[in-house]
Amino acid sequence: MALKRRRILMDCTKCGKPSEDGFRRCSRCRKSRAMSMRKYRLRHPGENTRYVRVWQKRHPERKNEHEHRRRARRRGNACVIFSVSDWREKLKLYNGSCAYCITSKANEMDHVVPLALGGAHSLANVRPACSSCNRIKGARIWYLDGMIEA
Repeated sequence: MALKRRRILMDCTKCGKPSEDGFRRCSRCRKSRAMSMRKYRLRHPGENTRYVRVWQKRHPERKNEHEHRRRARRRGNACVIFSVSDWREKLKLYNGSCAYCITSKANEMDHVVPLALGGAHSLANVRPACSSCNRIKGARIWYLDGMIEA
């Protein structure tokens, strides 16, 4: 079940023409920006890579959130954006422990219905999990009485 996105209309910050779906720039200005950024990255090959790696080390939760959203979009699954603070509140509900084994400290975000099976990337579909439980579960649905093979 795919969630409908709300259309947000605003004007382009560069040329003033109407922009679609909440983008700050119209499609023509976005394409020209992408082209200029592509040229910049060709002239300065290692600069952007270093910047991205430093950012990812400083913000591991936001990096993981970005990766989950990207995977959901690639598969055509619903994707509801939630903040890191929302995720931390969910962790507090589980007292920081794994939702499956309860004994270990949760250090990963697990999708109840996996993205590979068409699950949404939303706060309602994620649980905190330790890395071992998350690896064992894999791309299956884990019910209270056991796992169901996909």
